[in-house]
Amino acid sequence: MDLPLFVLSALIIAYIADVVGFVPWGYLVVAAWLASGPVVLVRRVEDAVVSSRERLRRPSADEQRRLGPAWEKVTGSARVDQDAYRLWVESSAEINAFATAGHTVAVTERAINVLSPAALEAVLAHELGHHLGGHTWFSLLRYWYSLPALYALRFATYLSLALVSAFSSGNVAISLVVGAGIACVVGLLLVSLPVVGAAVAVVVLAPFGVLWLRRSQEHQADMVAVRLGYGTELANMLRSTSRSRPPAQGSGAAWLTRAGASHPSEAERVQRIEGQLQVEARAELGRPRPSQGGGA
Repeated sequence: MDLPLFVLSALIIAYIADVVGFVPWGYLVVAAWLASGPVVLVRRVEDAVVSSRERLRRPSADEQRRLGPAWEKVTGSARVDQDAYRLWVESSAEINAFATAGHTVAVTERAINVLSPAALEAVLAHELGHHLGGHTWFSLLRYWYSLPALYALRFATYLSLALVSAFSSGNVAISLVVGAGIACVVGLLLVSLPVVGAAVAVVVLAPFGVLWLRRSQEHQADMVAVRLGYGTELANMLRSTSRSRPPAQGSGAAWLTRAGASHPSEAERVQRIEGQLQVEARAELGRPRPSQGGGA
C-alpha cells in the first residue's frame, strides 16, 4: 500500500536528517525530498515513471484506430482536450482499464479487442473521471514519495538473502562477517524502537483507509461517466463482468472481500449508477419545458 510506504519513507528521511544533524544538513535533506515531488509531474519524467512502473506500451496502429474515435467522443462530451492525456496499452488477457500518473489512460489488449465501441467509450469515460477528480496526481505523488521505503524493503530483502546464502555456504568467516554486518543494521534499528513501533501501527492500520479511499474514487469516477451520458452502458458492462466472477461464500467471506478490496463490487457500482440515473431522470422531468409560441 502506498500510504504506509509513504509514512515509512518520511520516517526514514527524518531518521537520516537526525543522523546528519538537522542544522543545517538535516533540514536540507527533508526539503530536497519534499521538493522532488513536483519533478515527477513533468510530462517526460511522468512518462518514464509510468512505462517502468506499469510496464505499458503505446497503442499499435490497429489499436489506435479503435481507441482514437472512442477517446475523441468521450473527451468531446467532457469538453476537455484529448491531447492532454496519453493512451497506453497493457498486455493482459483481462478486460480492464486504469488511469495512472497525471496524464495516463491505459486499456488492456483484451478490452480493446472485445468491447463494443459503446462499452469502450464507457470504460474510457470512467477513467477520465479519475483524472478529472485529481485522483491520479495523488497516486503518482504517493508512489514517488514511497520510493525510500520501497528501496529500504528491497535492501532488507537482500540482507536476508545474503545471510541465508552465507550460512548455506558453510564458510565460517563469511558467515561471521555477514552476520556481524546484519547485526549492526538490526542494532541501529533497535535504537529507533519507538519509530519502528509507530511504523508497525501504520502498516497494520493504514491499508484499510487506503482501500476505502480507492473504493470511493471508483464511485466518483462512475458518477463522471454518468454525467457524460455513459451510465447505462457502464452499468451493462459491469453486469456482464459480474457474471464471470464467482460469488463469495458466506457472509464472513463477503465481508472480508469488501474490506480487502481496492474496488467496490460490480453490484454495488451498478446500484449507485442506477440510483444516479434515476435522480437525473427525475430532475429532467421536473425541469420546466419551454413554452410553445402561441397566437395573439
